Amino acid sequence: MSQTEQKVTINRTAGKAPRALAEAIVAGQDTYPFNVTVSHQGNFPLVVPSTGLSAELAPGEQATVKVKSFEQAWLLVTDFAEFADRAGDDNEEFATIVPPPVAKETSAKPEKSGKATTQPAEGAE
Repeated sequence: MSQTEQKVTINRTAGKAPRALAEAIVAGQDTYPFNVTVSHQGNFPLVVPSTGLSAELAPGEQATVKVKSFEQAWLLVTDFAEFADRAGDDNEEFATIVPPPVAKETSAKPEKSGKATTQPAEGAE
């Protein structure tokens, strides 16, 4: 198995359709919570509510954020997109969220048989 790292980038329009980006943040994670690294390229420090951090996040500074649910991943996308939109920032990589690397299966493909088999539920007659 190899490990792949994915970087999720957020721009000012990402909040209009955040599902794909939120799914990319949580993809391959087996359990919650897990840590991600966040950063932004804005002009001013930001306090992003969905990060759970009370301190300002300076431009270019990285911070570790604990993601506790899919909904929080969704809010990370929409919060950063809203800040970019309010700033009028057209940078395609206004914010970056880097989830932990996940193990990638190399060549394990499930075998298909021509027959479907079903097992009766225990206690069924």
